[in-house]
Parts: sequence; C-alpha cells; structure tokens
Amino acid sequence: MWPDDGSSLPVEVAAAFGSDVSTNPVGWVWTDLSARIRSEITGRGGRSSGARNASPASYMVELDNDDGALTPLHPMSTYWPYVRLGTPVRFRVFWGGVWHTRILGSADAWEPTLRPLTDGTTASRVRLTVSGPLRRIEGGSDPRPSTPRRYIPTTNPVAYWPLEDGQLVSEGAAAVGGYAMRPFIGTHPSGSLITFSRWGRGDLAPWLPEVVSRAGNAGSTAIWAPVEGAALYTSTRWVVDFMYRSGTDAGSNTVDVNPSYLGGSLGWPQLYLDPIVRDVLVAMNGEPEVGGPVDTLFDGQPHHVRWDVYQNGAKVSWNVYVDAVQVNAGTTSGNLTLPIMQTISLVADAQQGADIAQGHLAVWAQTPPPLQDAVYAAFGYSGETAAARVARLCGEAGIPVTVGSGDSEPLGPQRPDTLIELLREAEAADMGVLYEDGVGLGYRPRGGRYNAAVDLTVDLATYCTSAGTGSEVLVPVYDDQSLRNRWTVSRPDGRSVTVEDTAHQARSGGIRPDSAELNLPNDTRLADHASWRLYLGTVDAIREASFPLDLAANPTLIAGWLALVAGARIVRQNPPAVFGPSPLDTFMDGWSERIGPRSWTVQVTPSPAGPWDVATADGDQRAPADGSTVGTGGLSSSAMSFPLTSTAANGVWGTDPADFPLTVRVGGEQMTLSGISGTSSPQTATVSARGLNNIQRAWPAGTEVDVWAPAISAL
Repeated sequence: MWPDDGSSLPVEVAAAFGSDVSTNPVGWVWTDLSARIRSEITGRGGRSSGARNASPASYMVELDNDDGALTPLHPMSTYWPYVRLGTPVRFRVFWGGVWHTRILGSADAWEPTLRPLTDGTTASRVRLTVSGPLRRIEGGSDPRPSTPRRYIPTTNPVAYWPLEDGQLVSEGAAAVGGYAMRPFIGTHPSGSLITFSRWGRGDLAPWLPEVVSRAGNAGSTAIWAPVEGAALYTSTRWVVDFMYRSGTDAGSNTVDVNPSYLGGSLGWPQLYLDPIVRDVLVAMNGEPEVGGPVDTLFDGQPHHVRWDVYQNGAKVSWNVYVDAVQVNAGTTSGNLTLPIMQTISLVADAQQGADIAQGHLAVWAQTPPPLQDAVYAAFGYSGETAAARVARLCGEAGIPVTVGSGDSEPLGPQRPDTLIELLREAEAADMGVLYEDGVGLGYRPRGGRYNAAVDLTVDLATYCTSAGTGSEVLVPVYDDQSLRNRWTVSRPDGRSVTVEDTAHQARSGGIRPDSAELNLPNDTRLADHASWRLYLGTVDAIREASFPLDLAANPTLIAGWLALVAGARIVRQNPPAVFGPSPLDTFMDGWSERIGPRSWTVQVTPSPAGPWDVATADGDQRAPADGSTVGTGGLSSSAMSFPLTSTAANGVWGTDPADFPLTVRVGGEQMTLSGISGTSSPQTATVSARGLNNIQRAWPAGTEVDVWAPAISAL
C-alpha cells in the first residue's frame, strides 16, 4: 500500500478552459495538467482557529510553463484565450479505486515565474491558486433587494412599483412595466385639491427601505401611472397588491385605490381604506359601497392588502384580503363588464391624521401568485428557519446547496443585504455550519450538530508519524481564547438580554464578555441563546488550536478523511497517560493539507464536540448534581463507599434502587455506584466499580461529585 510500496500518490490538476464556473459542471470539458505538476499541492478550507465564519477554500500548486501555455493573456498559448481568472479548476486524489476531489473551484491567480539556467535558457513555472465558491460569493457588495421587490417580478405581474425611490426623485420607477408612478397635482375629479407626495420618507416596516409617504397634515395626495400593455389583453380579472401602514391615530386619513385616469371622471371599481369607521370599502359603478370591518388595518403596523376583481358571468365579483385574511367580498347586483385597467392610482386624504406609508404596488391581469406566498415575501419571510433561508437564498442566486437534516432556528424578517451577509446571518442565529461543497455550498443546521455521529476515529495507540514530519501529535493548550462568562444577545429593533456566570468569573480571573445580534422573529428566545453561548464559553477543558493527521504514515485513515466536510466529528481515542484517558472529541471547523508524491499531511482546526451532546428521551444523561462533594473523611484509593454531601438548593440524591447502577464522576475518576442510602446530607454512596477511565486515586473531602453524563438541554 502507498507509500510503502514505493509508488507515488496519483494526483490530478485539471482545468475546464472556456467554461463558466457559475454554470453546471456536467457540461465542462477538462484538460489534464497533471504532467506539469512541479510541487506539492497545498490547501486549506473551513474556519481558522477563533474565527466565526468559514473563509473561502484555497489550494495552490506550481505547474511547468516552459512552453508558455499557462502564461495569462499570452496570444501564443495553446489554451488562448482561456488562461484567465475564473477558469474552473479541480484538484483530485486517486484512492481506493476512485478519484476524490479536494477542490472544485475557480482560478483566482496565475503567477508566472522565470529562473535563469546555466545554459543561458530560462525555466518557467506558474503558481496556480484556486479558490472555492465563497470567494466569488464574498466578492459582491451589491445588496439583495427587499424581499417583495425580489419576489414580485418573478410572478409575471403586468406592472409593479416598489415605491422605494429616494427623497429627491420626482416619480416612482417601475420595476416591471415601462411607466413611472407620477404625482398628480391639481384638482382631483372628486373636487379635492391634490398636493405633493413625499418620496422616500414612508416608514413602512423595519425590514424594508423607506417608501412614499402620503399626506400627513398636508391634505390630499395622489400618484398614478398607466398600466403597460393594458390594451393588449381582454381583462376578465385583475388583481392589485400593495403594502400599507398608517398611524394608530389616523384621524380622517383615507386611501383610495382607483383604476382610473385622474384627468377624467372617477373610474371604478374603487377600494377605500377608511380609518374613521375602521372599514375596507369597495365601490362599484354607482352601486352602494360594500364595507368589511377590519380594525387591525389601522394599528400602526405594516399590512399586505390584496384586491381581487373578476368577471363572474354577467356580473363582477371581488375579494379583499388583509394579511391573507378575507375582509370584504361581494358581487354586483346588476350586470357589469369588468373594464380593462388602463391606469392605477393611489389617492390619500389626510386633513388631520398621521402619515400613511405605501409601497410595493403590483397589478396582475391573470392568476396572481399564491396569497400566502405574497404575504410571506412582504413580511420578509419572518419565521422561516435558517436552513430554509439558506436553501432559498442559494436557489435565488443559482448556487447549488446541500442542506443537512436537523432542527433549525426560526429567523426574523430578511432585510436588504449582500448574499454572503444574509447567509452568515442565518448561520449565526442558528449556530449551524455553512461550508463549501464543490461549486456550491453546504449547510449543517444546529439540530444536526446535537449528538452527532462520529465521522472519523483515530486510534492514538497505533498512530504513526512519517520521518521528517516532526513528532508532535498532541499540542494542547489551557488558555482563555474561547472563555466567555458573560453574554449579551440582542436582535435588530428588539431588546437585549445579558446572562453571566459569576462563580466562573470568580475562579477564572474576572469577566470575559461577548455579544451577538441575532435576527430572531421575537424576543422570547434571546435568553435561551445567551444561556447556550454562556454554557459553551464556560466549559473547562484543555483545547487544541490544531492537531495533525499524517495520512501517509496512517493510510487506513485516508478513506475516512476524504469523506469529511466542515463540521464533521473526529474522535481520537487512547491518548497517552500524560494527557489523560478521555478520548479527544472534536468537530472539524477547518483544515489545511499538503499533498505530495510520497507525503500527505493535514492540520485540523478543531472545536469541542462533547458539549453538543444533549439529553434525549430515555438517554444515558442524568440531571446534574451541582454542588455535591465528597464528605468529611474523603475517599481513599481503595475504599468502596464514601460520604456524599449535597446542597440545600438541589436537595439530596435519589435512593430508588431502580436508578442504579449509576455512573458518576468523583474528581476525575469514573466510577459506578450500586446505591445511595440516607435521607439527609451527608448520604452514603456505595461503589461497585472504580477506575473505569483508568484513573483511581484518593480524593479528599470537598472533591466535586456529579453524574458522569449530566443532562444538557438543547437550545
């Protein structure tokens, strides 16, 4: 077996010249550059020690370039004009009869070098650096638009006006349809004097940019626009959606949605939002207005309104919905033909009341998008889980994504931001793991980290090291890098919660604070998130900044290593006695590796996995016994019973025979109790087995006693 058989490890470097890394790799044509390899392949991926987010994976190799074929922009190159930035490149290793990809990314640097030779000629190499998809995703600074602005154009509206234009514009641009939403100045056909609307000053919702502000105490305002293509269809149905918010003291504010031309007579149908009577009214061509009480529409909160009007035989029918709840419906008493919507106008009358904010006015002349979907987008997908948001965002961006199983945290509304920041916002609120997966991304939800299965087991009793690679296998450190004993967690436009462990602060040298702003849908989970982070930040353990895996010296580990992704669980068992008998149980946050013909070494960046093992129904975990200690007289190295004290706050230990045998921790020793007797502290603990973890010694009075696997509740 390699490397003992003297062979070289088969590796491949290949480029898909002329292909686009953002397209489906199935259609790429690969050019093998492996014969040009002149160095080890080096690479890294995942998170570095102490980092909160993964960095783009980056792999590098030096390739022979004596023929100039890999010189960028060289017109005589065999591969001209495709030796360029963004060229898809893959590095692979052949093992177990299968090629395994170490990175499938894009070239972000071609670095030609020249070296003079003694015969007067020169030798050339190119240092090729390939990065994973996070580099491309991080490179964009253009924020994602608001959720309704992104969603509505995908639903084939006839026209759509976000009305998110700035304060200095004179009209609202159409995102769909060619006509801008214009202000109307003058006298409305109803006789009202129309004044200016205020662009960019309408506070519609915290997760949306400001929209048009209507009226206030300025009187009546109106904006209108032709509906593009209105003459190209025969309308038997049209649907209007918009978002709306008025103050709780709306006074005489009214909003009139009117598909008519303001320069002529009043058109019909008309939709009125009237806060005086707390009503939604529909007027139909001379027929009596039909009302639908909806008091919550005027509560100072944002709302989504849909008005659906359609031909119903010889008559016209309609439905009005507020936040997907039907509030008004009716059918004309007389025969009417639904007119083509040639224009759409919004009229606001507010002689006395608070400002009205309106935005995201859309018109469909056919089947509209599902109502629940439209409302969900309008409210920023609030309540969507982090895993679902990662999947949706990647789907919208055309990025392949693999989402693992497990529960995931519900999120608050999505705000306009860059794609990478939205992805990392979801990851932070969920405490999941976002990682690169081929040309796309992968996501492991928080629920998939609890009680995670072991992905790779390393037996340190048989672990070997290659000559010349150094002898350090374990490099633990007992430091305060990850220590956090006070946490403050807040959410955007919400409150904050602070939790702390004062006892830990007293014994660890003071306060070590940290904070996080998490996009949660409400404030109810802030304390839970702060407490979980406090728990993780006060685990008292020796940590490792990194640890090595010498794969050339331990080739039986290679297959397992090749199957790992960020967040995988690695257990190294049988550590030397000087380190302690407990297995080293970690998640792989990141890694670096060097791959050569005769060597393959890895450095893993770990974080503790044990704290993520949480209580389950009928599991081995038991309620912790905080404050319990060995009583007066202590416990000798051979004794099989000891006095057990407990605190008044927690009470005495249970004595029910059905609860035994019970595995406990006394100091650092694992032992089994066959029973506990006594009804008050101190009780007597009877031991049936000692030194289960190869530690057995005398323990003085005051030594901490706890169950071996305390029950930890999941976040």
